[in-house]
Amino acid sequence: MTLFISSHEERDFRSKVELLLMILLICDEEGEDLEFNEVLSLAENLIFSRELKDLIKELRRYGDLPPRVALAKLMLTPSWRRALEKASLLFLKEILD
Repeated sequence: MTLFISSHEERDFRSKVELLLMILLICDEEGEDLEFNEVLSLAENLIFSRELKDLIKELRRYGDLPPRVALAKLMLTPSWRRALEKASLLFLKEILD
C-alpha cells in the first residue's frame, strides 16, 4: 500500500514545522516568562507568510497557557504531533550545534 501525501499536505506540514521551530526558539530565549499568546505575537511579528499567520490564529486557542503546556497539548493533537516532533528535533540540532 502506497501512502500518498498531497503537495498541500506537505506544504502544510513544512509550514507547521517552520512555525513551531520559531516558537521553540522564542521560548528558549524568553523562558516561561510569557504566556503562549505573547510567544505567538512575537512569532507573528517575524513572519510575512499568510499561511503561517493563519496557523498562528489556529494556535491562539492555547493562548492563556504557559508555552510548555500549550506545546504538550499540541503533542496530543494529531494534526500537529508530527510537525512538533520534527520541529523539536531541528530545535535540538540548532541549540546543540
